[in-house]
Amino acid sequence: MSLVNFLPLADAVEIVEEYNPNDPSVMKLQVWPYEPGALNDFAMTVAVALSYTPAELMAESRISLAIDELVSEWGYFTDGF
Repeated sequence: MSLVNFLPLADAVEIVEEYNPNDPSVMKLQVWPYEPGALNDFAMTVAVALSYTPAELMAESRISLAIDELVSEWGYFTDGF
């Protein structure tokens, strides 16, 4: 979500520090300084890949596998994750 689109909703967003990972009432919201839909496919793929922390990648191997599938189209691989 772009910052421009987020600002009108900011008062309705509740930031939580601790939660159960399976809690369906919690979601991760990413606010970007630009409109993500304006990115080309490669830029969007890189942006999504970089949005994960190393801890998230180590905790859930399926994320690394999905990112590997996305970036392999351009000759990049995530063997290091």
